[in-house]
Parts: sequence; C-alpha cells; structure tokens
Amino acid sequence: GKKDPTVRVEMGVIRSRLDKYYRRYGLYARVNIEIPKGRYIAKFSIRDEAERLTDGEKIILGKAQAACDKQTLASCAEALDYLDQILQKHPSFYEALAMKTDVHAIRAIQGMPPIRELDRAEESANRALKIAPESWEANIALGFVHSSRQRWGEAHTAFGRAKRFMPTNAPVHFHY
Repeated sequence: GKKDPTVRVEMGVIRSRLDKYYRRYGLYARVNIEIPKGRYIAKFSIRDEAERLTDGEKIILGKAQAACDKQTLASCAEALDYLDQILQKHPSFYEALAMKTDVHAIRAIQGMPPIRELDRAEESANRALKIAPESWEANIALGFVHSSRQRWGEAHTAFGRAKRFMPTNAPVHFHY
C-alpha cells in the first residue's frame, strides 16, 4: 500500500516511463494511461481523434518529407506550406517541428538569408525539444544548425544526444 516505499518508488518509475512514452509517441496513441501522483490506480481514457493525425494529414506529412528531400528552394517552400498545415492543427507535433528545422537549415544553405533561416531553424528545434527532449530527429536537426553556425561543442552535444536516443532501425538522417 501507500506506506510501502517500494510501491512508491515503482509507481514513480512507471509514471516516468509513461511520460517518456507519451512525449515520444503520444500523438499516435489511441489510449491515454495516467497515474496521478499520490495515487496507485491508473486512469484510462480514449484520446480524441482531433489529437492525432488523420490519414489526410499523414499524406500531407509525407509530401512535406518528399519536398524536403529534394533540397531545392522551391521544394523547401512547398515543404514549409505542408508543415504549416500540420502544425496549425497540431502545434506540439515535434516531428513536424524537427522537419521544419531541416527545411530552414536547407534554405540557409541554398542561399536564403542564412542568419534569419538558421534562427528559424533553431527556434523550431528548440520548440520540438521542449516538447520531446529525447527526440533524435530534433537533436540531429539542432546539431546541424549548431554546426552551420560553427558552434562545434553544442553540435557535438546535440549529435551525441541524437545518437543516444536514436532507435536501431531509424533511417539515416541526411544531416548526420
């Protein structure tokens, strides 16, 4: 019960793991599990469909990635339009924010005003990492921004964090 320190410690571990899971995969979860502090009984709730990506939004996200992968100014503008559609409805979707970081960094390389583009890239990466600090995608993107600004120590740290959190089956990121 509540007086047993082992139970309290284990519940803290479970809460921490649930928090980590929802920061990483919460957008896709249909069921939300919560264990309020001081309680030992889980609360289950079905997530509202509006909180998750629709099939149409997944297609838009795929189009954004395809446009980003072309790495031209025109395709980057297209990618930003797609990403803004997603982020307008899902402002906390950290993977879209990480991709937006990539797009702004690519625009800086392709000749857009580099300081402005890198500022926007860094802002998107920091927003993504505030939501999901263990996002390997956002850490890689931030590392690229830091290396573009010749902040080698910060780039090394961001890339190290990305490597630590990257799943073994993750695709290789083009900046990495």
